[in-house]
Amino acid sequence: MPLPSIRTSRGVTLVEMSFVLLIIVVIVAMAFYSYKVYSGNPKHMEAALLAHEIKQDINLRHQTKRELPDPYVLSHVSQKTVSGAEVIRDGSSGVRVNVYLQGDSGNRGASSQVYTLYGNLVNDELAWVDCGKDCVKNAVDIPPAAAVPPAAGGNNKRGNGDTGTGGDGTGTGPGGAVIDPPTGIRIAVAPPEPPKPPAPPAKPEKPKFKVFTSRNNDPIWNDAEDAQVKCPQRCANEGGQWTGHWWTTEWNEHSVCQCKKAI
Repeated sequence: MPLPSIRTSRGVTLVEMSFVLLIIVVIVAMAFYSYKVYSGNPKHMEAALLAHEIKQDINLRHQTKRELPDPYVLSHVSQKTVSGAEVIRDGSSGVRVNVYLQGDSGNRGASSQVYTLYGNLVNDELAWVDCGKDCVKNAVDIPPAAAVPPAAGGNNKRGNGDTGTGGDGTGTGPGGAVIDPPTGIRIAVAPPEPPKPPAPPAKPEKPKFKVFTSRNNDPIWNDAEDAQVKCPQRCANEGGQWTGHWWTTEWNEHSVCQCKKAI
């Protein structure tokens, strides 16, 4: 025989009220546990908050631009105990957020990593894991970058530690590989194009001549000997040269010479 269902004045059963109270107890217990973990170590709590702030920025960038951020380093942050943080790309689908505490000497070399988040693209969405030292990739593990002078068309800008923004750290050298400073990955650069052969010299233009008829009024010549004697001089008088041709005009009044001159 089933137990009778007892309802309150508002129609809520005791079972439903018990379920709600159980959820409230679980939430309070989780909050108390988190407080117990971080209240004894405020440094870790500060590092965790900074790491999750960076994670939110990365999520927003991927949701709006559908891309992961370029690696960058926060070398100076407005925190009491955190000395810096960095974002490291892990292949084409992974990204790490490492947060460091201030060391005894106050420099980066004496810092120790205390908080690490790892995000990986799953079904085109970022899935994050709080993996502590299980997925640590310290900056000291990255080989030092060789000094590469900036070249035209490259982006050798380094990140600004005050703002946390930076370039991609890559550049194009004169036909060689360039090292990406944040990740130490060698990037293949295409060799420079060979110089183009010189253009062939322009062909000299042929001189242009104007052909004209001499304006002389000599009597009719009887043979070619008269033309060979008289035509060179007739053409020269008009600034030209004799072409070797002559004839008698059709009205039989006088003979003329054919001349040419450069124009």
